[in-house]
Amino acid sequence: MNKEQKYQYFYEYLLKIQSIAKIGKLFSKDPYALKNYDEIERLTMDELNRFTNLNFDRPNYFSRDVYPTPNVSVRCVILKNDEVLLVKEIKEQAYSIPGGWCDLYETPLEAIERECIEEAGVKLENIELIGLYSRMPSDEKEAAKNINCVPEYQLTFKANVKEFVRKEDLETDDVKFFKISSLPKLSNKVSEETWNKIFENLKSNKIYCD
Repeated sequence: MNKEQKYQYFYEYLLKIQSIAKIGKLFSKDPYALKNYDEIERLTMDELNRFTNLNFDRPNYFSRDVYPTPNVSVRCVILKNDEVLLVKEIKEQAYSIPGGWCDLYETPLEAIERECIEEAGVKLENIELIGLYSRMPSDEKEAAKNINCVPEYQLTFKANVKEFVRKEDLETDDVKFFKISSLPKLSNKVSEETWNKIFENLKSNKIYCD
């Protein structure tokens, strides 16, 4: 690894820590944790500023002049005969298909493989795209549910279970297969409209795009 590659590696390492700090500030309620996240954010930003004279292809996504765009999330429908694997969201006490936000510099496939291991303890195989669904805060159905969401593009995949591994996620507390015809209480992480579209697309075997 030459000097420029080392700089690039360290730069992306700092971006990752900066991202963790911002996520921590968004979701943490503990005042001591928030103070520490503030300090981490400040220290990493100081270091990031040292790289302003380097010619990197990737922009600093934490600068104020970056054009705002929708967030990107991934979800995966894991099927077994006429059943689908669901995870129970601790916060809502309702079920959803596993998934979550894509991290910086992470491909959608890397993101869904990571999320399914974290939330469901499942390694995937035969991963295929079902469709791309959009969720907007201005949507009347979303607003009626008082969902505090940001504009979101949701990439949804289907896959099979390769193997079960240890689950370590703190957001879900149950993993179970349910019959598609008899689903439990569903989380707001996936809207009712999107649920219907997903299963329609599975039947038609066509890739959907909003």
